[in-house]
Amino acid sequence: MTGIGRYAGVLLFVVAVLFAFVSFMHSFGKSDAQSFSDAPLFIDSVTGQTFHYQLHIGDMIPVLSPFTGKNTAYPADFSWWSKDGTILQTPEPVLMNSWIGKPGPTFAPISGRLVIPGERMPAPGSKPPPTKEEYYAELAQQNADTDGDAQVDPMPDQGGR
Repeated sequence: MTGIGRYAGVLLFVVAVLFAFVSFMHSFGKSDAQSFSDAPLFIDSVTGQTFHYQLHIGDMIPVLSPFTGKNTAYPADFSWWSKDGTILQTPEPVLMNSWIGKPGPTFAPISGRLVIPGERMPAPGSKPPPTKEEYYAELAQQNADTDGDAQVDPMPDQGGR
């Protein structure tokens, strides 16, 4: 084997190993879900814009927003429902009222439906959460049914943050 042939063989071997490594990492590297959990979606409380943020030890919420240059970004929750009550394939990011100290339950800006914190994609045939109008009508009915003896909790499933 000549000197050039030997170098060509070594170079070909290195390229093949590099190609195999890249293919392996692409096939068996982090999934979209893992990448998403490493850098969850945040929503800026001033602009409403969303972005992924890599959390680090010692980070405090709210985090620095690239849109305002200030600590105005909070973890986004998601509404999986459309205005007409069908399940969305891509959820609507929502800033929960509990993060910003706003009283009352959170309703998705686009769909107008109650947002359940931490809700995952619902199963087909699931009942959608109420719209703001449905929610407050049901709350008024429940309070009327108790004859004023006890008030119904206006913020179910709005666990403290």
